[in-house]
Amino acid sequence: MLNKISKILGSALLVFAPVMPAAADTLADIYQLALTNDPELRAANAALKIGKESIPLGRAGILPKIDASMEFTDGDGDTSNFRSLNFDPSGGGLSVPVGASGHEDNETEYYSVSLSQPIFDLPAWFNFKRGYDLDGQAEAQFAADQQTTIVRVTEAYIDVLRANDNLVTS
Repeated sequence: MLNKISKILGSALLVFAPVMPAAADTLADIYQLALTNDPELRAANAALKIGKESIPLGRAGILPKIDASMEFTDGDGDTSNFRSLNFDPSGGGLSVPVGASGHEDNETEYYSVSLSQPIFDLPAWFNFKRGYDLDGQAEAQFAADQQTTIVRVTEAYIDVLRANDNLVTS
């Protein structure tokens, strides 16, 4: 029996010790501590936030899509084209370069914007409607998780009170 009491007290201390600035004497005080520090309830709250995002995600599938793009190219370069002219009337030779050189500058800009709206997209519509169902499911699950937290805190509180009474009467 003493082993069970020490396990219960140890569990209660592990759960509530990091957040107990003063002794919490009432069930309401302990429940308030559990609301802010219970890891299972925090996980349930995170799951609720995820479930709430299903409505905007579903709505995004039926809204118009806007795509924009821009392309810019810049070509800059020097060109040269030379040929040699060889002339050899007496065997001495004459070489004259013939050709042209220049500068080329080329810029291209391209912009594109498109807006598209599907007239009929049944899977997107079903995803939109399903978002409301998932939101309701997340809220119901969170309410159930809150009830589970209330039961766990109450059971732990009653177990500690029972253990105290057993220690006093022993």
